[in-house]
This record gives sequence, structure tokens and C-alpha cells, in this order.
Amino acid sequence: MTAAAIERSRERIARLYSKRGFPSAIVHVDATDTDDPDKAVVSIDIDPGDPLMISKRSFVVDKVMVAEVGALREKYKIDPSRDLFEEAVRKVPLLALIPIALDGPQNGVRADEPVLLDADRDLGEILKKSGFPRAEVKHKVIKKAGHAELQVRIVAGPRLVPVFDGNRVFDSDQLASALDLSKGDVSRPEELADRLRDFYVKRGFLDAEIVATERGGKEDPIHYMSFRI
Repeated sequence: MTAAAIERSRERIARLYSKRGFPSAIVHVDATDTDDPDKAVVSIDIDPGDPLMISKRSFVVDKVMVAEVGALREKYKIDPSRDLFEEAVRKVPLLALIPIALDGPQNGVRADEPVLLDADRDLGEILKKSGFPRAEVKHKVIKKAGHAELQVRIVAGPRLVPVFDGNRVFDSDQLASALDLSKGDVSRPEELADRLRDFYVKRGFLDAEIVATERGGKEDPIHYMSFRI
């Protein structure tokens, strides 16, 4: 095992720890030769150091969308203000009787990048299912002295409300369910018209014609997707 390979391994491990919220991790990798020239004993010593803790969370939402997004943003699952132990006690009161020793202050949550990315995706899905099919959620961890702040950026896009004209066979709820605006590419009205047309064709209406038009300005918090059937 060459010195370059050892150094690459050390750097990969250090990057992994940093990504999982231990930016000060110290990693030592050593290799010892054996009697077999094709084998070596590799020892890895890791001091993770103090975790980078998120002590504050804030949201960035476009002004015109604040009222529309509303309390949905609170569904972001990483919240440094939550006391997870107290929440567990409320669910299982017997936990209050178990002595638990906490090593040092436990304020906040660790800046674990994969967990934060999962939280971004989860909130994005919640927004899509709540009428914001173009929603995107991203985060930024801002390091301060000894702690970090989590900034969550919500690009909700307009709330998309379908309206139907000429739907004499199926009601609006059935057609809205067929559109399934929370999935796929909803940026093109033609794509949505095709979804609705497929719905009609599968139910025997082979000559169904659907025209979709999106109505709403760039700064409007609500857009109406009009379907003429």
C-alpha cells in the first residue's frame, strides 16, 4: 500500500466525518507490512472531535408565497428547538423513570448532511402534495463560532389549482386525481392535457379532446390550470 493510497483513504474518511457533522475529525491511517508482500495490516485511528451542532433554524420564502406556504414549512423535520427526549416521554411515559446520563450539553441537532438532504426532499414532497407541484427545497449550513445555523430555502412556485370546463361525465375531484399534479413534469400544460386525455381514453372516450391553459402572472401566488374538455 503506497503512501499516496494511504493519504487518499485518510482524506475520504475525513470527508465522510465532515459530511456527517464532524468537521474537526482527525484521522490517522497507517499500514504495516506483513510476511506476504501482497498484504498489509492497515490501522485507522479516528478522533471525531466535537460535532457541529445546529442551534437555530430559519426559512427563506419569497414574500408573495409566505401566506400560501404558511405552516407547511414547520413540517421540515430538522428542528433544533425540539426536545426529542421529552417528546418520547409524552408517547411512552415510563421513559421518564429511566435514568439517562447526557454527556455535556445536547442543545440543537448535528449538521448531518445526508439527513438534511432527506429533510429537503421530504418537505418538497409535502409541498407538492399540497398544491405546489414545482416546489424545491434546499438548505445551507452557516457556521458560526462553535455552532451553526440552518437556513432552509423554499422555492414553492405558484400553487396550481386545476379548473375544468365541459366535464359532464366525471366530476372535478376525479379529474384532479387523474392529473396527479404532485408527480412528473407539470411545467407544460400539454403534458397535463395528455394525462387527462389518457384518463378519458381508458374509460372509452376515444375522441376526447383536451386543451390546457395556465393562467397567472409571474408574481401571482396562485395559478389556475384551465382544462377545456
